[in-house]
Order: sequence, then C-alpha cells, then structure tokens
Amino acid sequence: MLEEKVLSFEDFEIVSNGSFISNIPNVESVAYKYEVPNGIVTQLDPNRLFLLKITGYKKYTLVNTTADFTLTAETDVAEVLNPVTGNVDYSKMAVAYGRTSRLVFRCIGYNPDTKELTFTGNASGSSEDVDVFYLVGRGNIRFQITSPSQATKKSISIFNYSIASLNQANQFHKDEMIRIPTPYTLREGFRLEIAVNTPATVILKAQDISDGNYSFNWNDVAIINVPVIIGSADVVVQKINPVEATNKQFNI
Repeated sequence: MLEEKVLSFEDFEIVSNGSFISNIPNVESVAYKYEVPNGIVTQLDPNRLFLLKITGYKKYTLVNTTADFTLTAETDVAEVLNPVTGNVDYSKMAVAYGRTSRLVFRCIGYNPDTKELTFTGNASGSSEDVDVFYLVGRGNIRFQITSPSQATKKSISIFNYSIASLNQANQFHKDEMIRIPTPYTLREGFRLEIAVNTPATVILKAQDISDGNYSFNWNDVAIINVPVIIGSADVVVQKINPVEATNKQFNI
C-alpha cells in the first residue's frame, strides 16, 4: 500500500558533527537528516506543498523577563513580511522561552543594524536563562539526497538557496514556492539531508537543545513540511524498481 505522508520534525534527526551538537558554524555541514527505514521506499512528491524555514539557536543567561527585554542574535535575522499588510511580522521571526518561568516570549521588534531582537516580557517572569530560536538571515542551505555510507558515498542536490531568501519567502505563494523538480526515489538507508553553511547554530526543535530537557516543541518559527509517498519495497517495486530508480539518479 502506498501512503501520502508529510515528513516533519518527528522524522528528521539532528546530526552531531564532532563537538558540535548540530552544524559546524561557517562550514558546510549537515544539520538534520531523515533516513529511509529498512524495507521502505520513499519518493518525494513534487505535486504537494513543500515548506522549510531554518532557525538558529542561542541560550542567554540571567535575563530579566519581567519586562520587555532585548537580546543580540549570533548573526543576521531574516525579516518576514505580513502578506496582507506588507509590514514586518516580528512574531514569525523569533521566539524565546524562559527556563525558570516556563513562559513563551514573543518577538516584538528587530534592529538589523545591531542584530538585536526585542521580546515582550511578563510580570510572571524572573531573572532566568532564556532559549531563543530565530530565523537565520545569513548563509546557504542545500537540501540533498545522500547514499548510504557503506556504498560509494554520493549526494544529489535537490535545491540550493541562500537561507535568507528561503526564510523570507512566502512559500504559500505560487511565485515563491519551493519546487521539487523530480520525484526522486530513495530506497532504505538513503538520506534526505539539510546541509547549511552559516554562522548560526541550526536547531529546529526544542527537544534537540542538549541541556533543555524539553518534552514539547515550542519553536513555532521553524517549519519542516516535506511531502512524500511511502510504501513497503515489495509494493513499490510493482510500480517502480527502487534500486534501478535510485541507481539511475546517482549514476551508479
């Protein structure tokens, strides 16, 4: 049986690079991956909506969150415009969470000259450590397919973008949609990878913060929505030979 599915945060796994919990800053490196399970074939579906927004992460210590507070991002933050008003929508650019108060703080301002993000405070806040996710505005992203390590390792680039253009785009609009040119077929062990080259530490969900101990994802700024068709290999092979299809794509 073939099944339409959307790969999301639960399907992509953060990739450690040596001492780095995610990507290596300022070096092209893989931040997240989805690996096709055993006995499964996954095919990208170019006919459904593909969404991807990339966030950087930083922890700040002893922040007074009882009133509006300002924090400096590691790098440029991508500005998002409200598609109706044309004004900057700061709430879609960054989000913060207080570790002591357990409150979410919304972004209400950004200064691109100083990279300062301003968040609305709360009287129930405190002097506390604060985790921040923000839309990255500098660097490049490559969404790619990579063959298993036991084979001759090869990668196919599905698309390359500047991270700023990706994050600033209204991806629901037909002129700014991410378009997958080919319904690539991946057999078991092959990976979809999000590779980046940026000064930011790329983390897409709160549960991936190494010392955060979060049981839920409060990062509503990042998006992963990868439409695929999934089926068991014995079913898919009746319609398409996944080995031949993958080998042809990789020229192996």
